[in-house]
Amino acid sequence: MIRIWTLACVLLIAEAVSAQAPIRWTADRALEWSDFQAKVPAGTDRDAYTYYGIQASWEQDAQGVVKANVECVFLPDKSWVRPEARHSELLLMHERLHFDIAELHARAFREELPALVKGSDPERAFKTAQDRRMKALNEEQQRYDKETDHGRNEGVQGKWVERIAEQLR
Repeated sequence: MIRIWTLACVLLIAEAVSAQAPIRWTADRALEWSDFQAKVPAGTDRDAYTYYGIQASWEQDAQGVVKANVECVFLPDKSWVRPEARHSELLLMHERLHFDIAELHARAFREELPALVKGSDPERAFKTAQDRRMKALNEEQQRYDKETDHGRNEGVQGKWVERIAEQLR
């Protein structure tokens, strides 16, 4: 018997309910401003927002072998950019790195998940692992925005780009 579990969360999602198909993270496709399709929300002071998700599911076969499927996706119809900010390559690089950071966390979750969901209560173990991964991801994203001043500090932004690119390799 194969058991399959899927769990949903705001940023850690199982299925994107989206009018436009999610864009899976790949090394060969960088985000472009044309991918940011949502309207700018009223009252925001941000210039752009990258909305991503991590689709996570796993299955366990009769022998107890666990196979995890974890993917990082970008949600075009939830991501937005102010029209006047579309010319900024520095801001685009900053937003791309948010997506790259999410991919690194998806990879880590993919690696750790099979060992975590074994035992008598795999659903609870999955939820605990998901919560821990989301907390780490959110903390890193906040640190990234703070240290780079949302991409405005070019020197620090460049250091983040180098570090994340190395980790992705």
